[in-house]
Amino acid sequence: MKPRRVLGIATWLAGVAVPGIGLPAAESLDPRLVDRAITGQSAALETRATAETRATVTLDRWRTDRALTAGDIQVTDLEGRDLSAETEKRVENGRVELALPEDRRDVIVRLKEVVSLPLPERRTTLPGGVVQSGPDAGDESAWFRPSIMATPVPVTWNTEQRRYSTRIFLGLQPPRNAPAAQLDQPIVMRLGFRGLTAEPVPDVTLAMAGVEHEKEVELSFLPTTEAPVIEVRSSLGDVDLTMEVLPRLELRPVGDSVPGLGLGAVAVDVVRLHPHGAPAAVAEDTDVTVEIQGGAHPEEERVQIPAGQSRTRFTLRSARLGPVTIKATAGALSDSRTIDQQLPVAPLTAALVGGALGGFSRRFRKGSAAVADGARVVEGLLVALVAYAASVVGVGWLGIPAAVAGTAAGAYLVGVLAGFVGVTVIEVLAKKGGAAPT
Repeated sequence: MKPRRVLGIATWLAGVAVPGIGLPAAESLDPRLVDRAITGQSAALETRATAETRATVTLDRWRTDRALTAGDIQVTDLEGRDLSAETEKRVENGRVELALPEDRRDVIVRLKEVVSLPLPERRTTLPGGVVQSGPDAGDESAWFRPSIMATPVPVTWNTEQRRYSTRIFLGLQPPRNAPAAQLDQPIVMRLGFRGLTAEPVPDVTLAMAGVEHEKEVELSFLPTTEAPVIEVRSSLGDVDLTMEVLPRLELRPVGDSVPGLGLGAVAVDVVRLHPHGAPAAVAEDTDVTVEIQGGAHPEEERVQIPAGQSRTRFTLRSARLGPVTIKATAGALSDSRTIDQQLPVAPLTAALVGGALGGFSRRFRKGSAAVADGARVVEGLLVALVAYAASVVGVGWLGIPAAVAGTAAGAYLVGVLAGFVGVTVIEVLAKKGGAAPT
């Protein structure tokens, strides 16, 4: 076995010695050094090419001082056949020596157990890899290792999709001796999920090394636990990626529409939630900034989530017709919703019906003028329409609040009273003006 090939194995062992830790692909991976700032542990690495061409790795610590053993490592070919019988392993004083089969062109070296990592925001090398030898005996071996990164991390709430979303990039780290290299046989990586609900994503096939050949996976999901997990499975090893997911702010209107032109109002709840949907109380009084686009306005001057609570409520009063967009912001969290300001057909119809009935009922009053019933109905409709519009804008002479007039029942009351009184006034004015009743 060539020293270059041996060196690649030693380098990989340094990268997987501490599960949960990976070195960014942009950094130079010196096989004699493990970055203490990243591992947070004291680790030393020694490699040597012996007469038997074996790689020797020495580690000070391995998972709470447990030394790496030969049983932690699995060596296979690309078809998954175990090459343990053809691989020499020796453990002495915490030292693991591997001598890979000489007659194999492509060999996979991986950890047997599942490695747990936080979902990284920087490009991070995953444990495991392929040692690919050239077709000729004099060719150097190339060491391919998978890499992963995600953005954004921590994962944030997507207000448009109404779900959490992040993008995951999977690729192969280029071998230092062959930056444009390609695997003879592509590696298939499968993504599974735990603690979340999401649509299945297609398998990712990797063949070419380099950032430009990375594959992107768009993940939209709803957590069912506080720390959902992405399960990455491939022939190079199994990795569980724990996602950090931020709490979210959620707007919950009581209805998705409101009578427009100031005739209606809708209650809107502002709720702070943990990623998996449980209420997330605030530690102190938290002001909520409410921004409105579309003419409506909140009736409250101040919206605030009290300390120890997870929700508050405000009332949105319409002003025009058409959609109105509400955006609420509390600290670093925000959410937005759209509500439709609709033409108040029901209140207007109720007012006209009330006006017609009010005008018609005038005929039953003793001493009323001999006026055709149809004329009274038309007069009641016209008077009710004017009175209803006046009540809505707050200048109604009936003393009915605009909020009440905006309801179907309130509009009907306005119509009946306006129709009856209005027709009476019209008849009185007609008599004084000497007009002959019809």
